[in-house]
Amino acid sequence: MNIIHTKAIMDLYQLRTFFTLAKIKNFTQTAQALFVTQSAVSHAIKKLEDSVDTPLIERKGRRLTLTQAGQTLYRSCEKIFYEIEKADRQISHFKNKRY
Repeated sequence: MNIIHTKAIMDLYQLRTFFTLAKIKNFTQTAQALFVTQSAVSHAIKKLEDSVDTPLIERKGRRLTLTQAGQTLYRSCEKIFYEIEKADRQISHFKNKRY
């Protein structure tokens, strides 16, 4: 029996955008760091919040803070992106090698 999930899932772009925003705490500067528009950052965060069905960021005027769920996801992102970077370094050793 196949189970079809109708709920959106988190994707790597959304996670990278969230992780960068959580570190920088500014939408405009996050957009600049990722070479995208501020609108693209906002849309990625909105899609991510929709996919987990909970707010990750609280906006109070110009101030941005992480919710408890956001803090939890941030800690997971630290691990995820560390492992991705580690795998990338390890895989790079195989470039141009013939087996």
